[in-house]
Amino acid sequence: MAISNCRSDKFIESLDEGSTEAMNCKVWYSASRDFVLRRADWPFARKRVALVQSGTPPPEWGYSYALPTDCIAVRQVADGARVRTLDQRIKYAIENDGTGSNRVLLMDETGATLIYTMRAKDVVIYPPEFVEALAWRLAANICRPLDKTADLCAQILQYSDRLIERAAAMSYNENKPDREPKSDLFTSRLDS
Repeated sequence: MAISNCRSDKFIESLDEGSTEAMNCKVWYSASRDFVLRRADWPFARKRVALVQSGTPPPEWGYSYALPTDCIAVRQVADGARVRTLDQRIKYAIENDGTGSNRVLLMDETGATLIYTMRAKDVVIYPPEFVEALAWRLAANICRPLDKTADLCAQILQYSDRLIERAAAMSYNENKPDREPKSDLFTSRLDS
């Protein structure tokens, strides 16, 4: 699909064949997939795990938790409450653990659950809108290596960004979240 999106007629049978198209698709596939996964909170790639303490946190934080190795993007830290105002959301920071090879989540809560976008590798779970968005992002990445014009590559990149946004919007419609609660100040003003 990505090769076709680049207006090429040199299709491939496998990523392992020796063609320029196959080699570029193979080089850029994982990075393209991870980029599109990070761009939205895709329901098919959403995962929840209990946090596991790791290392010593900096002085300004109470706890340090290891991030799962398949974590593409942290979406939320939950503690059982379904609805929170923006001010009530659990605050956190993501940093390197100091070793240079692992990331940690720093916060002041214990017993929380991490909600994140996982590195979803199994294409069977990809919804059609994600597949199309990924194909266009991959096309944007392989366009120049396939000797396409800079103008065409810019058009593909621009279309890719718009398509990812539309696909994410479609995906968001799969969720029906609770409404954010009104603050006491807001409801008291309505009563007066």
